[in-house]
Amino acid sequence: MVGVMENDAQMWGIIRDPEGSVHRVRTGNYLGMNYGKILSIAQDGIAVREIVKNAQGEWEERNTELALSTREE
Repeated sequence: MVGVMENDAQMWGIIRDPEGSVHRVRTGNYLGMNYGKILSIAQDGIAVREIVKNAQGEWEERNTELALSTREE
């Protein structure tokens, strides 16, 4: 996550993918390889719920967060 912007009470997250492209995302969008669904967007991070296989090979939900990057490129 590289930033946020707000438009008409809608918060948008700005993310950079591994190839360096920048994308605008909002709550409800999907991203990543693990069926990640964006749950919420805040000034300091994006909450995501992913579906992954556990050690027993069963599917389970996992919550994670994309933190605001302070690294400049």
